[in-house]
Amino acid sequence: MNNYSDAINEGYYSLDHIQSGEKINPPKSPVRSGYTFIGWYTEPQCINVWDFNVSPTIEEGAEFRLYAGWRAL
Repeated sequence: MNNYSDAINEGYYSLDHIQSGEKINPPKSPVRSGYTFIGWYTEPQCINVWDFNVSPTIEEGAEFRLYAGWRAL
């Protein structure tokens, strides 16, 4: 999720068919006018940076979301 109201596709970037134990690749870094992208986080408040060397644990039928962190220029 890109975390701002004007984001393309409502800010979502989707990955399908992730297998149990599979690591995900980092999505392409988003671009936002007036901001610098600072990484992918596990919550909207951007507290915990996601480690792409770790396989996410996703329960059946659940979503796993990452949120873009931004710093104003």
